[in-house]
Amino acid sequence: MADIIVRKLDSAVVERLKSRAALHGQSLEQEVRDTLTASVKLKPEERPQLYISTGSEDFLLEENREFIRLLSELKVPYEYREFPGKHEWTVWDREIQVVLALQAPVIGAQRSAAE
Repeated sequence: MADIIVRKLDSAVVERLKSRAALHGQSLEQEVRDTLTASVKLKPEERPQLYISTGSEDFLLEENREFIRLLSELKVPYEYREFPGKHEWTVWDREIQVVLALQAPVIGAQRSAAE
């Protein structure tokens, strides 16, 4: 094992890491360790396909937008959609159809002839 010191990190990055650490129930040090390890181990072609959608009236709208800003800063590819709607089943039911259609080729699924 080796030790490193990282200086002059943007305070917003540190705050995001602290938030993630709290969410994951671990120390900031462990969150940084996990983040760095994942970032160098994962090849670009191995990254998951990210699809994020949210309703324009969803109470998590700002959190979704903040997540998208972070993905953009980190140059992580994603697809993001905002549309009219709230945080409710009718929205999720519609969006799961989109996600399944996007993921079908990724997981090797084929659409039935009836579709």
